[in-house]
Amino acid sequence: TFNSRGGSTVAPIVDVAKDATVNLPVAPTKAEYIFAGWNTEEDGTGVTFDETTKVTGNLTLYAQWTAQLELSSSITNGTIFVGSRFTLTPNIDGGTWKWDNDFFNATFNSPATFTALKAGNSTITYTFDGVTVSYDVTIEVAELPSTGQAFTAAYLLTGLGAIILATITMIDIFRKRNNS
Repeated sequence: TFNSRGGSTVAPIVDVAKDATVNLPVAPTKAEYIFAGWNTEEDGTGVTFDETTKVTGNLTLYAQWTAQLELSSSITNGTIFVGSRFTLTPNIDGGTWKWDNDFFNATFNSPATFTALKAGNSTITYTFDGVTVSYDVTIEVAELPSTGQAFTAAYLLTGLGAIILATITMIDIFRKRNNS
């Protein structure tokens, strides 16, 4: 018989001759897990059972599962700007993170938060129980708007002198940018 340990049902194989081998059934499925084979012990410490193993008597085989890791991100296309923060959340806690310290600072208050330090491409990995998933990130330098582009700016100013000063400052910024 087969105990799928929370996976899809697997029908038993009956009328097996002693010391014969069997064709194993289609592997069971389980949400967020990958089937890793059959074992004679529930915790996987027994004998791994495959199609070359001889059947010596009545037997219950237990499905072994490996977690299927996934990372969800607070960004949708994997592209951020220098100085930006984003989060990565694994579907299984307890693993280890690896990233390039030249590209990111990180904090690990669930979820993990990464801050981009410089432009370029980098990969962040998360490993749990021998399974690793990767997340590729492109970091770009944010560009200031060109002269004539519309953008929103909010000022809390008092008096007419402050408004004139703000206008002159903005005109001066655009002149310097156009001259460079």
